[in-house]
Amino acid sequence: MHYIEQVWGGLVLGEREENRCHDSYFHVLAWDGEIGAPREIMYASTAFGNADNCGPLQPDTIARIVALTPAHIWDLYAKHQQRAYAAAQVLLLGTYDCRQDIGATVKVTRGRKVPKGTIGRIMTIRRETVHRAYSEWATKRRDMAMIHTGHDYPIVDLANCDLIAPSAHRAQLLFDLAN
Repeated sequence: MHYIEQVWGGLVLGEREENRCHDSYFHVLAWDGEIGAPREIMYASTAFGNADNCGPLQPDTIARIVALTPAHIWDLYAKHQQRAYAAAQVLLLGTYDCRQDIGATVKVTRGRKVPKGTIGRIMTIRRETVHRAYSEWATKRRDMAMIHTGHDYPIVDLANCDLIAPSAHRAQLLFDLAN
């Protein structure tokens, strides 16, 4: 009986091999009940000698060990993955400027070229670098967007705009996370 079967039998979710320059490292993904999350365990390597029952697993052995994992462990793993995905999305949305989305609706609140109060949907975005003559330290990057106002297509600096409504894709992500 293999070491992984003895210690982690019934909790193994998968296996992978990591190949480096001269050696291979073998890992299993197992459910750790103490921390309530999956844990990756390196169980064998070609970098050092292995005991008789600690070598790399054969494909049929992996399939047999994974088949021992009960359904409720797979359910716990699926819920863990959903929570991790939702947390990553919340973090991403919390730090992401939704004005950068094509399709978002913005209102011009600053600037002098486009009238303040103009509302439009972002059609295109381009990043440009502005240099001042005779001064390399005065380089500035800005995001310019062409917005559709219903009858006109002015180009505005997104720093001069406030978000009114995110794009349909971003709104769907926010809705999915809330529910």
